[in-house]
Amino acid sequence: MKSKAMRGTFNTSLQWGRWSGYAACAWALLFAAAHVYWACGGNIGLAPETSQEASVQFSANPWLYVVGWGLNIALFVIEALFPLTLVWSGKSQWVALIAGYVGMILFAMDSLLFAHEISGCLLALGVCALGIIVGLLRPRNQSVSRWMVLFATWAFGIGMSLYGCGYCSIPLWHLFGASSFLQAPYALLYGSIWLTGGILFQVSAWLGGLE
Repeated sequence: MKSKAMRGTFNTSLQWGRWSGYAACAWALLFAAAHVYWACGGNIGLAPETSQEASVQFSANPWLYVVGWGLNIALFVIEALFPLTLVWSGKSQWVALIAGYVGMILFAMDSLLFAHEISGCLLALGVCALGIIVGLLRPRNQSVSRWMVLFATWAFGIGMSLYGCGYCSIPLWHLFGASSFLQAPYALLYGSIWLTGGILFQVSAWLGGLE
């Protein structure tokens, strides 16, 4: 009886893991679609300051604008592969790993060359390096690709959650005069979106690690 109950609990966890993986993948693809809309000039859900800044960037250098937005969109599409491969497993995990590392390297280049943010570049390269270390230190009877995908999914989830918390804290800064009141609704919107994605990725990684 006890073993049957344990098997039932395990099977339930696997089912929830699959659904959380699909949900995390859908979130990343929807967010990528939103970036395509914004890159094409849409402004629904975009802060006025950000919309104006995007227009200025496009007028100043259209090619740089296209490359910047294109890399962001590609990163979200690649990101969607990680929770999905925890569900599918097999050779698809290597596909996700290769695409993920290419995406992180492109993100590092974008941060350094276009956005001029050294911190973003170091973060991307650091995640790549830690992923390799995790793969080397895994239990020898388990797949390298699975552990590296699992680590990347956790890293994305925690990073997005922290990023979302940062956005959600902006309205508090308004109380001390450190931010505009008009920024607060957009900050809460972006924060909730990032937090949702972060939670979905972490749940997917946690349940995926139970298999």
